[in-house]
Amino acid sequence: MNVVKENKDMACFYTTKHSWRGKYKRVFSVGTHGITTYNPTTLEVTNQWPYGDICGIGPVGKGQGTEFNLTFRKGSGKKSETLKFSTEHRTELLTEALVRTNQRSFIASLRTVFSHHNCTLCCVVLHNKSQQSLLMIQGCSACKSPTRCRCSSQA
Repeated sequence: MNVVKENKDMACFYTTKHSWRGKYKRVFSVGTHGITTYNPTTLEVTNQWPYGDICGIGPVGKGQGTEFNLTFRKGSGKKSETLKFSTEHRTELLTEALVRTNQRSFIASLRTVFSHHNCTLCCVVLHNKSQQSLLMIQGCSACKSPTRCRCSSQA
């Protein structure tokens, strides 16, 4: 594993790594130059991927689940590997990671898709180099609803 020495952690999330050997707790860090995972007990680096090696990161399944996949290039070849993680903060983690990878391989735009009672429901639309799009809902800024505003029903 090549460690990116100048990488600084910007956002960290407590996650579970899912592998054929079992499930492991990890601190998943989105940094200035790459993504790093740490053993939460020892804070030892368990993996690190520079943004240039990351092929994609996105949710698993539909709806408001907790799982997401990280796909990265292995070595200098064209082979890739996908790892599965889960966290209760999937939307926030993916937003942080996609915004950081945006600096290298994505074009992102933040759009307001719903506005009601001084709250905003936002989404991030990402387009990768092959022109595929990913829509991520960030949620209502006032009532924290992940998919639609519920402020009017609370009034």
